[in-house]
Amino acid sequence: MSRLQLTTPRADGFRAPGAIEPKRRCWMIWPERPDEWPFGARPAQRAYARVATAIATSDALTMCVSARQFKNARAMLPPNIRVLEMSNDDAWMRDVGPNFIVNDATGEVRGVDWIFRSWGGIYSPYDCDDQVARKVLDIEELDRYRAPMVAEGGALQCDGQGTLITTRQCLLNANRKVGNTDSQIEQALVDYLGVEKVIWLPRGCPFDTTDGHIDDLAVFARPGVVLLTWTLDKSDPQYEISRETLTSCRGRLTPGVVRLPFTRSRSLTRSSGPRRKLRPWTSSTASPVASRASASQQPTSTYTLATRLSSCRPTRTRTTLPVLRRFRTAFRIIASSASPVVETF
Repeated sequence: MSRLQLTTPRADGFRAPGAIEPKRRCWMIWPERPDEWPFGARPAQRAYARVATAIATSDALTMCVSARQFKNARAMLPPNIRVLEMSNDDAWMRDVGPNFIVNDATGEVRGVDWIFRSWGGIYSPYDCDDQVARKVLDIEELDRYRAPMVAEGGALQCDGQGTLITTRQCLLNANRKVGNTDSQIEQALVDYLGVEKVIWLPRGCPFDTTDGHIDDLAVFARPGVVLLTWTLDKSDPQYEISRETLTSCRGRLTPGVVRLPFTRSRSLTRSSGPRRKLRPWTSSTASPVASRASASQQPTSTYTLATRLSSCRPTRTRTTLPVLRRFRTAFRIIASSASPVVETF
C-alpha cells in the first residue's frame, strides 16, 4: 500500500523528472460525464479507445472506469489494456492523477498528490477526482506526499534538471490559492517537485477553461529548450500571448525557445477535430493520460503531449494545432537522441 510521507520530496532527495525520461505505464480515465461529454459520451469513448489502443502498442496502459461503465469499456478496449474500476468525476487523469517523482540515488519512485478543486470550481462534485491520485499510488504501491496547495498536472512543466515553468493566471488565481500567499505557493512547488527555479509566465492560451494551463502554451522538449505555441495572425488573441511568453523566457532558458505555429478554427463544433496539447510522445497519437514512472529506469514526470477531445464537447471556440507529424519531426530534431515518451495528463 501507499504510505503518507509527512516530509517533502525535496527534503527526501526526490525530483520531478523531465518529459522525455523513460517510464513504464500510462494511466487514463474513461469519459462518461453527461454534462461534459455530449451524446452519452459515445463519441468520446470511441476516441479514447482509439487513443488508448495506439498507446498500448508501445506502453503498458491502465484505463480507470466507473462501475457502470466497466462492461462497456472492457468491450471497447483490447485485452492488453488493463481496465480497472475506480470512481471518478471526469476523464482527465493528467490533471487529477499524481505527479511521479524519483530519487536518483536509490531509484525509488514516489508520488505527489495535489489538492484538486475542479480547475477552480468549474464543476461539482469533484471529491472522487480528488481521491484518484491516492488510489493510483495505492495500486502502484508507491509512497505519497499530500501537497498543501491546489494544482493540476497540466499546470506544471518540469525539465528534470531543476526548472519548472507555470503560469500566474493558473496557480496564483484566486480560485486556486485557497488561503496561500504567492510566496507559499512557490515554495510548495520547490519543495514538492524538487526544483530550484520557478519561471512564472503571465498567462496561458485564450479560450482555455483551465485558466491558463502551461501545457497548451509551452513545454520542455529537453532541458533549456521550450516548444512555444506561435501564430503570425495579429487578429488572434494568441498573437500577443505568445510574444509575451517569448519575452518572459528570454535570458532565463538556454539554449532557448522553439516557435511552433498553429492554426485556430473559428467555428469548431461537436463534430470538429480534437484540441491537441503540446506534449512530447512516442506513440502514434497523444492522449490525456497519467504516466507511471519506472523504478528501474529514470522515470518520466507526469508531463506529455496529451489530446483534448473537443470533438466530443459542446460547441465552443477551440484551439487546434497542425498535423501531429509536424510536431513529431520538430520534437525529434530538438530532443536529438533522447527518447520522447507519452506522459500524464
